[in-house]
Amino acid sequence: MWPFMLLVSLGALVMGMLNAKHVFGPRPCSQLFQSRLNHAGVAIGYWLDPHFGARSLIGLAIGTLVGGAWN
Repeated sequence: MWPFMLLVSLGALVMGMLNAKHVFGPRPCSQLFQSRLNHAGVAIGYWLDPHFGARSLIGLAIGTLVGGAWN
């Protein structure tokens, strides 16, 4: 999950830059999409393994990583 930490840190840096320019809209929308993509990761995990075993963690990791990249 190190790529997620990198992506979220870069997102926070961009948020600071936008706030310095008095642009406040895009960042909260980004957080909403990240949350939705994390929920999509749960759906992918269920699709991979309906009993939420070890294989479903791959789907959860994919959803978290894509959510962080969107962020």
